[in-house]
Amino acid sequence: MGQGVPRSVGPREKRDLLGMLQAFRLNLEALSLLALFVGVFLIYNTAMFTVVSRRRDTGILRSLGANRMEILGAFLSEILMLGIIGAPLEVSSAFL
Repeated sequence: MGQGVPRSVGPREKRDLLGMLQAFRLNLEALSLLALFVGVFLIYNTAMFTVVSRRRDTGILRSLGANRMEILGAFLSEILMLGIIGAPLEVSSAFL
């Protein structure tokens, strides 16, 4: 058949194409969930590294009278700021 000539698709071919499209969508969803899991793990790992690396600072703050909630607030605000700054940078770099 030449270019531009419409080709009729039979019911069997249509069923096969729809099955392949459904399998493709399922694979995309599975890979998206995997990427989301990896992203959450990386964020968790970065947050825990921050907490562990600042253990000495946490001890100094506790000895100066800071309670656990104030220290938790400091860590969470730092992680939130990193997220606010990092997310737009990552999204914009994804399109380059």
